[in-house]
Amino acid sequence: ENARLKSSAGLGGFSAARKKMDVNNIQPSALWSVSANGKVRRSTDGGKSFKHLHVAHGVRFRAIASLGNDVWAGGTGGTLFHSVDGGATWTGTTLNSGENAVTETIAGIQMRDVEHLTVTTDSGSKWFSEDGGRSWQKQS
Repeated sequence: ENARLKSSAGLGGFSAARKKMDVNNIQPSALWSVSANGKVRRSTDGGKSFKHLHVAHGVRFRAIASLGNDVWAGGTGGTLFHSVDGGATWTGTTLNSGENAVTETIAGIQMRDVEHLTVTTDSGSKWFSEDGGRSWQKQS
């Protein structure tokens, strides 16, 4: 059965995607945002209320994107975190392609699907992944 999944992308806008999946295994109607003070927030009641989720100490998040339980959050210092379980646990990752790691603020995240991501920094640099964030390439 097809499910329509929505993702609030904080400062980065709104995106929606359609994908065949087991709808019993996702958090229905989860909306994500970043608060004015840089905290990751999730709503499971259609946006009536939001709960702050702890992702990492000392980071001001600026961007978030999700598709089902797959969530990406980015912020200051090049911080980029990924959750595959709807925000219950988070794993940090680094943007680099064999060079120095990115330390600019992550300002935007776009997900075409769980494998294809684009991350934009404050300066406008774009990085993309075609393997779910396991590797990144800087867009020229």
